[in-house]
Amino acid sequence: MFGDWQTDAELAGTLYRKAKPYTAMLIARCVEPGEGQGERTDLGKNLPRSKANARDFADRSGMTHPTVMKYFRTWEAMAKAGIVPFPKDLEPGEDVEVPDQKVWTYYYREANPPKPKKEKPKKIDPENPDMDGRVQLDGKHVVTALKMADGINVERLPESVAPHARRLAEALVQLAMSDNPNRAYVTACSALSELAAALLQ
Repeated sequence: MFGDWQTDAELAGTLYRKAKPYTAMLIARCVEPGEGQGERTDLGKNLPRSKANARDFADRSGMTHPTVMKYFRTWEAMAKAGIVPFPKDLEPGEDVEVPDQKVWTYYYREANPPKPKKEKPKKIDPENPDMDGRVQLDGKHVVTALKMADGINVERLPESVAPHARRLAEALVQLAMSDNPNRAYVTACSALSELAAALLQ
């Protein structure tokens, strides 16, 4: 004789952190998503079977509703792969063979893919709207760094170094402001290389 979903739910609440494949079976055999709790008599009037909706099962087990649904979806994915019976073919208290943890983990990830991360909206600096807020260094707007680069007094540097330092400062400004950052990056690297060579002379 089969059991009842309440007993399975209480068992699931004690096992779901340690025996996930078995817990999924408990959920699969007791839950009918979207359906209310009630008797099923499609298997015979003398053998009513009672199943629960996912929320009732979650409340009884102490699991969260999303967790119950994730386990249910994982079992359905394994059923579609022919590994386990479909939930509709199971009844509360009816044990079937469950897959190992490795198989469970694979289908859990397949049935419950992570949600894509939402991109954070760009912050616009009201004082420098052209910057489009696209780059910030340690919380300070790049415009501060640009002013510093623009304010370098290259005239005080040795003649062999000054033009290269000036070119590097200009390249850094272009790197932050240019619509073609790749080209500006190459220019900055070239300027840095020339500056290093001049310092070694």
